Amino acid sequence: MASVFLADLDGDWVASSQSCTNPLFEPTPPPAPTARESGESEKKKVSLSLEVDDSLAGRVAPPATSLAPDLIRSAPSMQGGEGAVKKASVSLNDCLACSGCVTSAETVLITQQSVAKFREEVSSIAHSAVVVALSTQSLGSLGSHLGMPPSRLVPAISEFLVRYEKATHVTNTAVAADLTLVETAMEFVARYRQRAARPWEPAPETSMALDSETVRWLEGSQTTTTVREGQPLDSYTDLPMLSSTCPGWVCYAEKTAPNALPYLSTAKSPQQAMGSLLKKFPAFQPIGGGQGGKTYFATVMPCFDKKLEASRLDFFAPDKPSPDPSGQPSGTSGQAGAEVDLVLTTVELLEMVQEAAHKQGFADKPAAFLNSLLDSHPGPPPGEGGGAAQALLPRAQSNATSLAALLRSNIGEEAGGLKLLGPVASLGGSGGAAEFVFKFAALELFGLEVEVGTTGGIQWATSRRNEDLRELVLPDPRSGPTGSRPPLLTFACAYGFRNIQTVLNKLKRPGRCTYHFVEVMACPSGCVNGGAQVKPSGSVESVAARRERVSRVSGAMEAGREARDPRKSPVYRLVYGERGSERHQGGHQGGLLSGGPFGDQARALLHTRFHAVPKMEDV
Repeated sequence: MASVFLADLDGDWVASSQSCTNPLFEPTPPPAPTARESGESEKKKVSLSLEVDDSLAGRVAPPATSLAPDLIRSAPSMQGGEGAVKKASVSLNDCLACSGCVTSAETVLITQQSVAKFREEVSSIAHSAVVVALSTQSLGSLGSHLGMPPSRLVPAISEFLVRYEKATHVTNTAVAADLTLVETAMEFVARYRQRAARPWEPAPETSMALDSETVRWLEGSQTTTTVREGQPLDSYTDLPMLSSTCPGWVCYAEKTAPNALPYLSTAKSPQQAMGSLLKKFPAFQPIGGGQGGKTYFATVMPCFDKKLEASRLDFFAPDKPSPDPSGQPSGTSGQAGAEVDLVLTTVELLEMVQEAAHKQGFADKPAAFLNSLLDSHPGPPPGEGGGAAQALLPRAQSNATSLAALLRSNIGEEAGGLKLLGPVASLGGSGGAAEFVFKFAALELFGLEVEVGTTGGIQWATSRRNEDLRELVLPDPRSGPTGSRPPLLTFACAYGFRNIQTVLNKLKRPGRCTYHFVEVMACPSGCVNGGAQVKPSGSVESVAARRERVSRVSGAMEAGREARDPRKSPVYRLVYGERGSERHQGGHQGGLLSGGPFGDQARALLHTRFHAVPKMEDV
């Protein structure tokens, strides 16, 4: 039996070097002698090694008798001998199928999502295009660490990925964030209009995805259901709506707080939404690429858990390899059917740059190496034009499809250089989703145009003692100076598991939770402080040092961004049509998705499902 200790719920990320916390299982264990026969205690111990702070303690213990779910294969130690320690081999899908850990997915050594795997696949497999999407948070962390402004960092990183890592197109995940924000806002409006009281109990029935169109129910009828279409519109009734773009939070909810799943927004994260567009629409395929077959799509993200998200079978098309004989679904990133083939992290990309810099004689000077790439850049390919926008796609094959337009859609040029276009949060690196949904809902539901964080606008309320739990309130204009009426909307940002627990505890008690929407992130300070961002090495980072670093990264992010409403994005018009901002069905001409935002096709392509994971003793 093994116990899992959470020593730092306020900063619940686990470094990639940490080991899985599950007990080891053997397919056919021999009968063990009793304590009376052996003269020893029947209890066995599995040691756990977790390198985390001890500022907060929590404990979750598995059942007294664990049934082997045949998930983790164990092998004898190389040293052999009686009592030799067994070594567990844990795949990414094993981790997804297991409920033995209560932390984020970073407890597993994820070999399917590594730099070596990326290089192997782009070198050994023929692809019509290798697209790499950089997250804005990763760019902010790299820019802060290397001391490079976005106007030089973005084209330099792009040139590095093309010249040294065989990418053909480099872009930014904010391209698809525009779609995710609008889908999230439309979903919230639907939930608000159809809201109905929901008791915390009972928890949803346990289930598992076999692919993006098939769900197997593990209780009751134990049937397999085909779910090619999105959830019915009238099923969106539960408030508060909790954001779901943080895979660490989703993993936690599915395994330890399944009662919260009906409240989670079903909108896909920008990473997965972009993968859906690239893989499922011929319009986004390069010349010579078939539908969903030839484009290899990788992302660079601030969080190890994004590797887990890309490996969810909910994001694998039905044409993936068949399940293995044991009945467990197979299929890993990089195989046919994956929306996102592989996820690299900020620190992994930095290591790739440092490795190349060392080989080129720039030891310990990665910034100088990247600047040298720009200085030696031969210029844009024929027919592609020039300027800073083109630098994001160096030497990409010229084609007349929508692929190049998609990848350039959030790039702007000013006298100061390249700019990334998209929503800009008043809080800095995080909070953008909550602010956009807040302003969208205020106008859509109440006809009120509001600003957040500006002079004269609505301000976030926070406590000096807890900056990771903030509230945003839309007062009723009819209330008068005495505030006699309750607020029209109450939004919140809850970062870190301590604040997530606060929100969940309110949800459990009828009438205690007054929030309508909560932006939830597992990491303190949000994604800008993700577990895979560049951090000081060799020592534990203090709270003050973390705040200072987060401030620098946020500043680097905002320095390279320019505010733009998501509904003015070229990709938005391409996907939804010229009338995509209108809600009524059938009024969206020329878009790839008929019905517009949150229409039937949008809910099928840009939304997903969540699954209550069965407890280990129930498997």
